[in-house]
This record gives sequence, structure tokens and C-alpha cells, in this order.
Amino acid sequence: MSTDPTGRSGAFAADDESETPDDRARDEARRAVNAAILQMAHAAGAPVQERRIFPDSTFTVTDPEPLAGIGFALMLTDHARQQIHRFIRRAREDGADWREIGTALRLQQAADEHDGDLGVAAFEYAAGAPAQRFDRMWFGWDCPACRGRVIDYGPYGGHPDDCESGHAEGCQRRAAAIAAYEARWTDED
Repeated sequence: MSTDPTGRSGAFAADDESETPDDRARDEARRAVNAAILQMAHAAGAPVQERRIFPDSTFTVTDPEPLAGIGFALMLTDHARQQIHRFIRRAREDGADWREIGTALRLQQAADEHDGDLGVAAFEYAAGAPAQRFDRMWFGWDCPACRGRVIDYGPYGGHPDDCESGHAEGCQRRAAAIAAYEARWTDED
């Protein structure tokens, strides 16, 4: 008897074949989050209860007490946000531009609702709102070419030295960005 690598068989395995990879990933995320919240409740000694999945159902689910569950779900949300920022930093370090990051963050609709610039939407997501009204937003990452700590001011255009600071002297990545910027200006003339 052949089994599905997810541990499913029969009717559920047939359903999996019609799902997209994103659907399967979302389903796995849901299961992982539910399991993590329950494990967190057990670890914290929080009350756990069995509830019907809906009023007339004979099926039940084991959940922590709702107020504790809210706290555990927030802990997971906070950690997920930290992971998103870690992956954004790694993507910038690997050379991804803000537009590519915006695509990965699925921000196209948000960009369309505002100014239409996907790269700006991604940068503003990563940098967050400024602490003060006129503070300049930034996002930090480490340049793998020069090992400098880069302060990235976003994809608002301008000379690369105005968009990023912190590259070491002679940084090849910075030199390539400047050459590309200057070539754009030369092509427009």
C-alpha cells in the first residue's frame, strides 16, 4: 500500500493532488500553528479544554483556554514577524532588490492601493513607520561583498550613495550599483 509523504491516504490523498503547492503549504502552516499553540499551552501549564468544532458537531478539538490561546498566538505572530525581517535582510544581502522582496511579501495589492510602487511598499514594510514624523526610514543589512553594515534608505531613487551608507571603501557591490546608476543617466542623454 502506497502512502502520501504527508501521512494521508485514500480520499485525502486524492484531494492533495488538486491542491497547489501554496495550498499545501498553507494547510501545513495551519496544522503547525495549531500544534505549536497546544504545545505552548502544555509547556506553560495553561488550562487546555476540548471543544466541539461547531455547536452541533460530534467532532472536537483540543485548545488552550481562549485568553491564554490569544497570548500564545501573539507569541507566534511576533516570532513570525522576526523571521520575515530576517529573510528580508538575507534577501537584500543576497542581492534581491526591493521590488523582488515586495513580490515575495505579496504586497502588489497594497502597492496598487497607494502609489503603485512595489519596491517602496516592501521597503516601508521592512523599515516600519518612523519614530518621529520627519525621521528617515531605514533598514539594516550586512553587505557580503565588503562586510560593511549597510543602512538602506530604500528604493526612492537617486545616487546609490544617497540610498545606502556603510559599504567599505572599494566595495564591489557599491561600485556595481554606482556603475549601473551612471549607465542609466548616460543612456537617457
